[in-house]
Amino acid sequence: MSRTFPLLLLLLGLCGCGTGKYLSEMMGDVDNAIPPTPLTAIAETSRVTRYWSTDVGSGTNELYIKLIPAFVDERAFVADSDGVVVGLDAKSGKRLWKKDIDLPITGGPGADFSMVLLGTSEGDVVSLIPDNGEELWRAKVSSEILSSPRENDNVVIIRTIDGKLFALEATTGERLWVYDRTVPALTLRGTSTPVIAGDIVIAGFDGGRVTALDRDNGKLIWETRVAIARGRSELERMVDIDAQPLVYDDIIYIATYQSNIAALTLQT
Repeated sequence: MSRTFPLLLLLLGLCGCGTGKYLSEMMGDVDNAIPPTPLTAIAETSRVTRYWSTDVGSGTNELYIKLIPAFVDERAFVADSDGVVVGLDAKSGKRLWKKDIDLPITGGPGADFSMVLLGTSEGDVVSLIPDNGEELWRAKVSSEILSSPRENDNVVIIRTIDGKLFALEATTGERLWVYDRTVPALTLRGTSTPVIAGDIVIAGFDGGRVTALDRDNGKLIWETRVAIARGRSELERMVDIDAQPLVYDDIIYIATYQSNIAALTLQT
């Protein structure tokens, strides 16, 4: 017994040292974080040259809206939140025309060869002639428009913040159909810009769903969920789709607020 007792004490001491080191690492005394990847030098750089700059209005202030310039046939169309719309030569920046629609613009411009489309905070859709800015028509939808209206084959598609998609006749602004989805209790301030691919309208909604509709009659073709709401609070459960879908080679690419990215087949 007398010979084994010191050996037992030595073993206990060694175990105690190992346990202490393990506990020290677990309690944070030792930095066991994975080091970041070292930065590497950039071998090549590109120079950005400014061709022109011009002032077209008061901007968006702090309204948290996206008024993105539209480019068609070497022309740029720009809007500000006070209702001013400007047509510019995209190469020189020369002003071609200026139009004040006397409404607060929150969505657009959306443009093609036949019209420039604007959405307002009061649910108005305004169509202008691209060549001179003259007004074609005005139409009313259900609520504020925060994304660019889209036109394809004589049909204008508008997304509103109350979860609706409207289709209007492009030459008159007459309503063709409405698609409606329920909006969650808490959402981001923003909406996904709809995309028209052939005769299919692709739209993302605040509940994390992507919907494909027939452009001409609004009939549902398919719907799929790309993000599932999880969490205890309404804030944690937000899975809004506010980014514009990208359609390339019959594949839809889409991103959600909670960093989910999905690729979907266009037809199914």
